[in-house]
Amino acid sequence: MRNSRMKAFNASRPAVNMRKSEELVELFLALPGIKKDAIDLNVEDGILLITTHEVEDSENYIRRGFDYSGMEWKFQLPAKTQLDDIEAGMDNGVLTVKLPQNIIKKEIQVA
Repeated sequence: MRNSRMKAFNASRPAVNMRKSEELVELFLALPGIKKDAIDLNVEDGILLITTHEVEDSENYIRRGFDYSGMEWKFQLPAKTQLDDIEAGMDNGVLTVKLPQNIIKKEIQVA
């Protein structure tokens, strides 16, 4: 009997979580086993492109059940994203990308 609280898991496509506040959009990509030098991030025409590529591996595997190299994600950036301030970091197999948002607030005086 299937547990109704179980979520579908797609092992061929790592999970992506997104969080948004007024000042920041954050992406969290689960990339177990991927080294940070095997990840490329590029922005072009308002699209954030995240790709992984294979890095020479010195281990002699007999069998590999998972491999997240050669994957690609595309994210449409909000128009107010500050491109020069985008940050990315890798911790415990999770890639975090921080996309700061340019908040323009103007107080208008009634004349």
